[in-house]
This record gives sequence, structure tokens and C-alpha cells, in this order.
Amino acid sequence: MKPSQYNCSWENEKQELVIHNTYTGAMEIVSGAVRELVSSLLSGERLFTSDLVQLHTTGLAMRLYSAGFLVDDERDECGEMQADYLRNKFGMPDHKKWDIAIAPTMACNFDCTYCYAAVKRGAIMSREVEARLTERIFEYLDSSGVKAVNTNWIGGEPLINVPAMRRISEKLYTYCGEKKM
Repeated sequence: MKPSQYNCSWENEKQELVIHNTYTGAMEIVSGAVRELVSSLLSGERLFTSDLVQLHTTGLAMRLYSAGFLVDDERDECGEMQADYLRNKFGMPDHKKWDIAIAPTMACNFDCTYCYAAVKRGAIMSREVEARLTERIFEYLDSSGVKAVNTNWIGGEPLINVPAMRRISEKLYTYCGEKKM
């Protein structure tokens, strides 16, 4: 395994190590002894000085691997990124992933002078619409072969309807967990 070329890291005000992978979107915050192990793993060092360290490091390495911080030695991340770019540019999406945009409201509580939206007040998504939406999403996921879902919250200001966002997210999280997505 090798560190991903898309890793970024920095130290926060609590002296913790914050790592972010810009390709997968994964983020971790680590401190103490784990911080040192993570730093070493992401620098490419091998740390197997004892069986206990090897066991702990291997579990940690697998966690970092599953989040994309560590990748297989032969993996060409740049080539994958270029392929993703071309696939999206020419309208050939990755059929294993599905990006869905959900507008829990079209209302907005800001008064931005540059805003193109004429309506500042709008209805929020009803529970009935939430239920129909999640039902349709599950139907699509069951029939499409999609293996991953990325939810984007859009609208006027989606955070006006946080309760709907939470309910929908929880349903999707539970569904994806049950389907091992």
C-alpha cells in the first residue's frame, strides 16, 4: 500500500492531525499515539517493530485504506481522475455511483443582492413528499445496480428544513447499510 496522492493534512488548534482525501472526500481527526501511527503510515513508513504494533497498525491501515487515504501500490489515481472527468464531460456517468440532488425547500432566509431567485419564501417539503421521494429512490436503487449514493442538498436554503434532511438521510443510511452499499 502507498499513501494517496490526494491526501491533505494539517494540525488543528487542539494539536490533532486532520487528514482529508480530496478524491474520496474522507476526513479523519486523530490525536495522541494514533496520530503518530497515521502520520507514519501516510508518509509511507513501515512500522512493524513488534507483533502488537503490527496488529494495531494493520487494523489502522485497513481503516485508512477503506477511506482512500492508503491505496494499492499499482493504483493510478490520476488516471482514474482523468477517466472520471472524461466520463462526466461526455455524459457517461459511472453507473455504480448515483448523485442525487434533493431540495427540501425552495425557501430562503437570506437576502443576497445577487440572487436570481425571485421567491424568497417557499413551501418546505411535506412528509407525504418525503415518503414518496424515499420510496422512489429505493425503487430506483433496487432496480439499477447502483452501489453508492451521494446526496446533494439544494434549494433556496436547504437548512431551513433540517428535519426533512435528517429523516431522509437516516432512511438512506439505513437502506444503504441493509443493502451493504
